Amino acid sequence: MTAHLFPRSFAGKLFLVILACLGACSAGLALVAWNDLNRETNRATERAAMDHLDIVLAGLNERYEEFMRFTLETVAKRRGQLSADAALAVVTMESFRELADSGALAEEAARRSCLGRIQTIPAYSELYVVDAATLQALAAPPGAGHPVLAGLTDLRGNLAFESLRQETRKSDGAFSVILWDENDETKRYLTYTRFFAPWGWLAVARHSIDDIETAETARKDRLAGEMSQMTARLRQHLPHQVFILAGDGSEVVAPPADVPPIRELTDESGTPLTWKLLREIQPGEPATLRWREPSGRTVEALVFSVAFKPLDWRVYYTVETAALRAAGLATATKQAFIVMAFLGTFALLLYWVLARSTQPLRAMAEASAELPRARFRLPKGMRRELAGASTGSDEISTLARAFLEMHERLQGYLDALDSANREKEAYARRLEMLNSDLDQTVRDRTAELDSALEKARRMTSAAQAANRAKSEFLANMSHEIRTPLSAIIGLADLSRRSRDLGKIEANLEMITTCASSLLGIIGEVLDLSRVEAGELRLERKTFETRRTILGMLAPHAAALHERGLTFEQDVPEDLPPWLQGDSLRLGQVVDNLLGNAAKFTRQGEIAFSVRVAAPSADGRVELLFRVSDTGPGVPPGMEESIFESFRQGDSSYSKAYQGVGLGLAICRELTHLMEGRVWVDARPGGGSVFSFTARFELAAPPGAACADTSVQQHDAACLKVLLAEDNASNRHVFGEFLSSLGHRVVQVEDGQQAQEALARGGFDLALLDVQMPRVDGVEVVRRLRAGQFGESARRMPVIALTAYAMTGDRERFLDAGMSDYLAKPVSLDALDAAIARACGGAPSPQALLAQAATALRPLMGEALAYLRERAAQARVAVGEGRMAEAAQAAHDIKGVFMTLGIPDLPERTASLETACRKGDAQTAATRIGQLLNLLLRMEAQAAPKTQLASTRSTPQDEPAGR
Repeated sequence: MTAHLFPRSFAGKLFLVILACLGACSAGLALVAWNDLNRETNRATERAAMDHLDIVLAGLNERYEEFMRFTLETVAKRRGQLSADAALAVVTMESFRELADSGALAEEAARRSCLGRIQTIPAYSELYVVDAATLQALAAPPGAGHPVLAGLTDLRGNLAFESLRQETRKSDGAFSVILWDENDETKRYLTYTRFFAPWGWLAVARHSIDDIETAETARKDRLAGEMSQMTARLRQHLPHQVFILAGDGSEVVAPPADVPPIRELTDESGTPLTWKLLREIQPGEPATLRWREPSGRTVEALVFSVAFKPLDWRVYYTVETAALRAAGLATATKQAFIVMAFLGTFALLLYWVLARSTQPLRAMAEASAELPRARFRLPKGMRRELAGASTGSDEISTLARAFLEMHERLQGYLDALDSANREKEAYARRLEMLNSDLDQTVRDRTAELDSALEKARRMTSAAQAANRAKSEFLANMSHEIRTPLSAIIGLADLSRRSRDLGKIEANLEMITTCASSLLGIIGEVLDLSRVEAGELRLERKTFETRRTILGMLAPHAAALHERGLTFEQDVPEDLPPWLQGDSLRLGQVVDNLLGNAAKFTRQGEIAFSVRVAAPSADGRVELLFRVSDTGPGVPPGMEESIFESFRQGDSSYSKAYQGVGLGLAICRELTHLMEGRVWVDARPGGGSVFSFTARFELAAPPGAACADTSVQQHDAACLKVLLAEDNASNRHVFGEFLSSLGHRVVQVEDGQQAQEALARGGFDLALLDVQMPRVDGVEVVRRLRAGQFGESARRMPVIALTAYAMTGDRERFLDAGMSDYLAKPVSLDALDAAIARACGGAPSPQALLAQAATALRPLMGEALAYLRERAAQARVAVGEGRMAEAAQAAHDIKGVFMTLGIPDLPERTASLETACRKGDAQTAATRIGQLLNLLLRMEAQAAPKTQLASTRSTPQDEPAGR
């Protein structure tokens, strides 16, 4: 192995010998420098230690002066406060003595008042008033009682107040430190005493000196902290420790946190290091100490110290000898580095000489390193250099020729490998393109799935919201439908059990009201369903603007007046006189908004106004309607949601206002169909203003009516009517209706029986239920029109009776061959009007006239005069638009008929009263004309032939269907 390490060439051997000689010389020089360096390091350490100790002493002196100045200022301040409090007590004594001398107070009273006043003085210190003779405390701080102060001593053990009693007689006052026994504990108090000669009292002000000592301790701690910071800054860049010990061995400034406390250190013999530092180390003289740390490590250090006599402190500066050796070693290392640098320079020079002789080898090494970087292609310069080196006959030339041949073979292999790599890269690019397409496809599919998932979430949320709305709607509908049904059932049961006609009439009126309410709820639901299904179509009819609008307001005015509410109407004269549109749906919107205002307004007023909002040049006009009230207003944040279906401002069980929440939703949809919109300006707590717009076409006045409906004559006849109804209750009601109108009725239960009755013939009119067992009404009328029941029956009027009331039902039944259509529930007036329309004449009054003749004979003159007068007044009021007065006249006429016991005539006048209250002037005028004609016939047929009193009909004689 030695043969391999020892160089074989001459140049290598020479290089090794020279390096060995230089190393030996460097080692000798380093040993001499090491000894000199140790001595210089010790001297520098001693100078640095004394400089640092001088800096610490200077800092201590400066801060100690501040400490003493603060202590003296604190003592002086306390003395001034004590003397001021004692002087204030003496002044108080003098004031009360003057009151005693002047006679304002008795001597004893003046003394008691003075003691009380002194106890309330807001003094800094604690005040005592002491009898100088007995040394008994006459006044003391709260809780101190009246102790005897004769036994208190000062710091020297003398009786304090014995000497103070003598001193204060000769001077204004005296300070002293007295030991007071309080709560089994002796405390020191700085005391100032003044003598008040007239009464022989001592004014004593005391204050604890513990706070002065606390302040001194805090200042000492602060001084120690500042010195700790100073020593920490001093040792930031030097390997030494600085700490301060008090005369009792306690640490004032401790060593750093990484050094054990001094009190835990001992020398090798077990003696505490604190004792050796205070006893063996003299200030100003360095010494070497060895101690053992709790971890077991033995430390040897140089120790320097100085004394700070005012506080009996000693400042120590320690440097571990190991640190000094480390510093010397560092210096020696630097010197060794210089020597090594010299040797390195020489080695480089020697290396250059040897490198020149190994040039061909270096060229091959560089070529070998360059081949991988240059794709195994040699640069031309290297090739020429190697070719020149290969021309010789030595070993290096032979190696160079072999290197060139190897490169030629390797280059051929690499060209083939490059070709294979290019093909591989082409396949890799194609694979990357396919992966990219696949990634894009996956991202697109993922996006589609995310979109579908989000859509599903939205649909789920919408379904949940719809489910909640449905639940609320069903709950509201159940409540709103069951409430009037319960009233109807209860009132019907009460009427069946009662024999009091007045109570029965009142019950029937309430049943009619509840049924109308129930019908209104069903109508709202049907209207909304038509709108949402897109099946509601507006009619285009010409109507008189102001008259129609005032007719809409008339029933509301009467109802609001009865409730004591003010109803302001602003329908200006400058509105377009005639418009074309759906006045029925417009009235529905106005009724809903006024109904809402009436429902939510308990007091105050409701105002209605209409204005032309936006006239246009295409023959159309936009009207702006406003309905304001003084109700509770719309809750904040619900200005939009109240127009949604089934939504109310308050949907709780304790809500004050009932309803299903469809009215405003219908208003929104209807105004949308009328090319307008509806909105609310909410004023929570101060009412609401609902506004909506609607567009109409301007129209010309229609032609004059063909005849005066008020005096139109109809051919009255008693008809034979076929009634086909599968429901027994409805069949009974319709049968009684027809009988009360004076017609003969044949009742059947289903469509098959209806066909059999029609085949027998002899009927003037047929009322067919659309939905019946076996054969429905539509099929029956189809066969009737086809002539299966005879040619004479083919043209017989047929009225459809059905619960189908959706849009298009009427047209469907009329197209099937029905003459007219009545949607259940059907009133007596509606049935009478439908028969009149279908048969071309007015309802037959023969039965009514017979009953009237009998009833009116005793009172014919007065009754007919009163009825004609009120009917004429009603006609004039309707013509002038005073619908409330017309309604009152109709109500009076109905009362006369009911008083006379005529069972059917009140129904006639009730329809007149209803039309007046609704503001339907046209219907009211028609009803008044029919009433006047009826009164003329009654007067002609009820001429008095005898003076027999008529017998009033009893409830048992009345038709069951009234």
